[in-house]
Amino acid sequence: MFKLIKFSNIFLYILILELLFIKPNLSIINKNYNSLNQEISQIEKTRLRRGLGKAILVGAGVGAAAYAVKKTFFKNKKNKYYPNNGK
Repeated sequence: MFKLIKFSNIFLYILILELLFIKPNLSIINKNYNSLNQEISQIEKTRLRRGLGKAILVGAGVGAAAYAVKKTFFKNKKNKYYPNNGK
């Protein structure tokens, strides 16, 4: 359980980093930037939606890949040399 929590913390951190890399380029943080031109503001909103969607997809993809790797390579394997150990 602790390993699963550690994995989820890593992917949450990656998702936050994605958001931090995408958001500073947008005018939503700085309200006075592009405030006179509504057409550019609409473009910036579209960029924000695409950026957040991209960050969510990247985070979900990385999380799914790591979950698959964890299930594939870090199984609780039985000892093949002592198959009846503990029974």
